[in-house]
Amino acid sequence: MCCLAVFLFLAFICPFSLKFILLVSPNGERNSLKIKQDIKLYQGTLGINENLKYKVENERHAWIQIAHGEMILDEQIHLEQGDGVAFSDGDILNFSSNNSQCQFLLFDLQIGRAHVWT
Repeated sequence: MCCLAVFLFLAFICPFSLKFILLVSPNGERNSLKIKQDIKLYQGTLGINENLKYKVENERHAWIQIAHGEMILDEQIHLEQGDGVAFSDGDILNFSSNNSQCQFLLFDLQIGRAHVWT
C-alpha cells in the first residue's frame, strides 16, 4: 500500500515531479538549491512519444539545452544532444519526442535588468 500512496502523490499531487524537476531557484522552493539570482533551472525529461508545455512569462527568457536524446520543439525545430535554443516574453513552448527519450535543461531567466542580491 505504501508504494501505491507514493505513486499517487507523484502522479497527481506533484505533476511536475517526473517531467520538470526544479534544481535551482531564488528562494529554494520545492527543495531546490537556493541561489542569489533571478533564475530557475529545471531538469526536463521526455519519454518516448510524450509531450510537455512550458510558458515563458512576460519579461522572462528561456534557454533550452539538450543533454541527451532528441526532441521536437513547437512542432518544427528538431533538437538533439548538444543543441540549445532561446525564447522569450510570453512564448508557450511545446516539447515532444518521437522515437527517443530526451533529457534537457530549461533555464528561466529575467530579461535584461541587473539585480544586486544582498
